[in-house]
Amino acid sequence: MAKIEESLKRQDRLANRIRDVYSGVEHFEQSHVEMLNIRCKQVHQSKDWKQSPHWVLSFVQGVESELNNRIWQHLVEWVLIGPDGRMFRKDDDSWLKGSHVYKSSMFGFHVWKTSLAEGKFAIWC
Repeated sequence: MAKIEESLKRQDRLANRIRDVYSGVEHFEQSHVEMLNIRCKQVHQSKDWKQSPHWVLSFVQGVESELNNRIWQHLVEWVLIGPDGRMFRKDDDSWLKGSHVYKSSMFGFHVWKTSLAEGKFAIWC
């Protein structure tokens, strides 16, 4: 019984660390790579992670998946940038009228919606 109680404590600590990582990512509009590095250090390389049974790791990965989905569905937006620097958001399909050369020279990024609202360009990935 003591092993189960200790595993449940580890589960709570790991889930809280994951939530902290994601709330920090949202607050500071960090990139995907920055988030992965922070998550790896604070969660996946932790003693709690290494000592947890598989069912705890599965639970924590589920929490992580839900938080990740929240970012992708609600907090970031796909943006295309033309070779002339023009930005096209998801509701702007005027880029389709461009030449083949123009369209083949475009780059796409996932950008934080809050930064776009402020006229900035903070890249998620």
